[in-house]
Amino acid sequence: MAGWTVNLNEWADAQKTEMMDVKREFAFAVFTKVVLRTPVDKGSHRQNWLVTLNGESFAYNPEAKKGGRVLNAGRQIILGSKPGDRIVFQNNGPAIDKLEYGGYGPNSKSGKTVNGFSRQAPNGMVGITIMEAGGILSQTIQG
Repeated sequence: MAGWTVNLNEWADAQKTEMMDVKREFAFAVFTKVVLRTPVDKGSHRQNWLVTLNGESFAYNPEAKKGGRVLNAGRQIILGSKPGDRIVFQNNGPAIDKLEYGGYGPNSKSGKTVNGFSRQAPNGMVGITIMEAGGILSQTIQG
């Protein structure tokens, strides 16, 4: 009679590792989409996206303009996450709510807003990314 043996502890550990890899890749894919969808005028809102683990931050740096370091910084935090960690994305920029939900008032003279929304992100950044989350997860799982 042929037999087989599986060390269930090793198998379970491998599954946990694979699930964490998917969680991290998915989190970074969502974070990247949100960051890249954030309008750039002076750059401070795009560069003030934060990733924290298990809690929020109230940090905001108006001097953070251009340079793209936000994606690398976020990736490093995400890669450091462990099973059970809550990965938090946030932005404490003063106009971030208006960028997401509108509310700038009538069309601006500068042409940067239309009907109260940023011309660069008329549908916001976070909400539309969340609507795409299922597809992003599928792509992440499929590799």
